[in-house]
Amino acid sequence: MSKSPVNIPGNSGPLRPSQTTLIVPPTPGPRSLETIQNDARDRFAGVVWIQREPSRVLEDYFSEYDFWEVYSENKSYSKRPYQAAYKGIMRDYNNYLCILNGPETEDYYVVAKRIRNELETLESYCSCTTCVSSMFNPLKYMWCPHCTRCIKAGPGFADQEYINKARTLKKEYEDRKRIPSKYGKYIQGMRWIKLTEIVVVLLLVIGLYLII
Repeated sequence: MSKSPVNIPGNSGPLRPSQTTLIVPPTPGPRSLETIQNDARDRFAGVVWIQREPSRVLEDYFSEYDFWEVYSENKSYSKRPYQAAYKGIMRDYNNYLCILNGPETEDYYVVAKRIRNELETLESYCSCTTCVSSMFNPLKYMWCPHCTRCIKAGPGFADQEYINKARTLKKEYEDRKRIPSKYGKYIQGMRWIKLTEIVVVLLLVIGLYLII
């Protein structure tokens, strides 16, 4: 019987029956590489291929994901989006099959890839107490997003008033970028003049210091 090319970390092979009267059923063995690749279309939103480097630790490959785990044949996975609070805030995710391609084996993992929704695009425009507080205000660090119903708290927790206001602010900002004010070019020119003045003054100060 040929050895399966699939390597699942932490799987030491089928369990042996106990010597007592208790019989432990054998753990199902990993499926072939071809089977997993074909089945991934129905069980995952996609497949991520990564070339593994011996010098990198395992955690480095998954730093951009909020959650990852070793692929398990006995666990049910779905390609449909779902909600989870992996980082303490409810987010939308899709499961992806991640294949680490090493020199001799291919290790399989499952990563949760965040689905960027509208609320995440509005976070920088939130007007809740936490977001508008100064960085020197100690209360800014005592309130959690759920306490102030911040937009960062996610769907179902964010205050609708903050969401509506953030939409307005975001639209106004995008309109200003798309249609600049007629005075915009003059303001930009004044900024360059101010910067030039500062540079000239600094050069004069440095010159006088060197002369003295």
